[in-house]
Formats: sequence, structure tokens, C-alpha cells
Amino acid sequence: MVCCAILSLILALVLAVVRPFFGIGVGNPLAWRAHGEAEAVLHASKFRDFYRSRIKSFLYALNGLVLVIREEPNARIHLAVASLVITLAIMLDATTTQWAMLCFAIGLVISAEIFNSAIEALCDKLSPGYDDAIGRVKDMAAASVLVSALTAATIGLIVFLPLITTILNSG
Repeated sequence: MVCCAILSLILALVLAVVRPFFGIGVGNPLAWRAHGEAEAVLHASKFRDFYRSRIKSFLYALNGLVLVIREEPNARIHLAVASLVITLAIMLDATTTQWAMLCFAIGLVISAEIFNSAIEALCDKLSPGYDDAIGRVKDMAAASVLVSALTAATIGLIVFLPLITTILNSG
């Protein structure tokens, strides 16, 4: 039942994005009629341009992720800890809800690290020398990583302590 609802939602979102580019049902959601040949070519061109730009955006985002991993030692530490958490969750047979909590925590920390790295890079570019205001901005950005890491550690304790306690008590 939940899977059907999720699939329906995904299909509705895809149709909402794609329909305007094909000119399908524009104005009336029940009007699924064909348009003229010239309009079809125009809409196909818009469709191609739209998806080409989405693919470029995705590649730029992947490039940013690679840059953070390559240039930021703390990002590599967070990824190593995330790998350990995933391994432990597999070994302890975490439930779906526990996996969701762990994935959220990992995403939270890595996202905070990426934002922190971007803010630091921008600050370094804007003010190569020492500046109190820039120092405060960088400290606040670093604090967001600390808060997200502490939140993730708390989620990790909530998930793993009961699993480890159950294993220790059973044998």
C-alpha cells in the first residue's frame, strides 16, 4: 500500500515536470491530445535542453563532492566514520527505521561539511588576510559541522546501544 502511494507520487512528479515540455495537457490536466508537428519539434528541443542542463548541473554537483573529498581532510574522516557506521549496521542487522536514521545522520554531517568547506573557500577568496568578521563566519560554519556531528553521534548511540546490548545479553 505504501509502495503504491510512493510510486504514484513519483509518477505524478515526473509527469508534472515532463508534461509542459511535450505540451501535453497544458491548461487542462485531462486534455491529452496531440499537437501540431512544429509544436512537437519545439517541445522536443525544450525537452532536450532541459535534460541536458539537468545533467550538467548533476555533473557540477558531483565535481563539488569530489573536490571536497579530495581537498578536505575532515570530509575524508567523516566518510571513514560513515563507512564504519554502515559496516556496523550491516553486521548488527539494523532495521529499516534504524537505517533511515543512520542515513539521515550521515547525510546531515556530510552536507554540513560541504557547506562549511564552501563557506571557508569563499571567505579565503574574499579576504586572504586575517579579518575578525571572516574569522567569526568561519567559526560559525565549523560550529554547524560540530552540531551535526554531535547529533549524528547521538543518533548512532540511540541506534547501536540497544543492538549491542541485545547481542551481549543473548550470548
